[in-house]
Amino acid sequence: MIHPVQQRGHRKALLRMSEAGSIHDLPPVVADGVRHRFVATTGSGSAWLLEETSVIVILQRDLGAARTSLQLWLSIALPRAKEIEIIDLWSPANGLSGETLLFEARWIEGGSAFDRRYAVRIAPTVHHTYLDTRFTEQYRLLQVLAERSDIPVPSSSWYESNPDILGAPFYVTDYIDGVTAPDVPSHHVHGWVTELSPGERTRMCRDTLELTARLHRLDAWPQVVNASV
Repeated sequence: MIHPVQQRGHRKALLRMSEAGSIHDLPPVVADGVRHRFVATTGSGSAWLLEETSVIVILQRDLGAARTSLQLWLSIALPRAKEIEIIDLWSPANGLSGETLLFEARWIEGGSAFDRRYAVRIAPTVHHTYLDTRFTEQYRLLQVLAERSDIPVPSSSWYESNPDILGAPFYVTDYIDGVTAPDVPSHHVHGWVTELSPGERTRMCRDTLELTARLHRLDAWPQVVNASV
């Protein structure tokens, strides 16, 4: 079962995935007088299109169950840690190419207290934005960039290939504070990007292009292929 979530003022319909022969056979659903049509899945969540407004909404996984699974997994990933506790776990609104979870964990290790925040990137299962997600290579590339370049990327902490934990392989990186441009509605028409001055938007676009050019100048692929997870 996928639970309804509140996002941008729209209440999502409560769906039973088993009621349809396959996920692609799900009929349109009416919630609050608005028809929602299935368009894609993100991890174990589903993306629905509000037909009258062309706004994609997301039905997300049970975060309570995900928190329990991740806390048990952390006890294996941190074998010397004691009193491990995930004190907060949430899912960001952005990102349709794959599911992301963010969490804060506390534990005791070697007599010292630790409090860290992490990001979890989960491999797509049904919906694929790209023909080949190269999910393992994504993790390896982050490792290579962090170790052998000055490209700003988060440190990669763990890669988990076992799909039984969260329903698909996933990797964990450090959490980095910041703001991201919204996906839905597009940042071209809604959100903080539209509130920037022309000069600020120019700088943002130029910085993005310069960083992309730096990435493409790197000959990182041989290192990515040979890197271990």
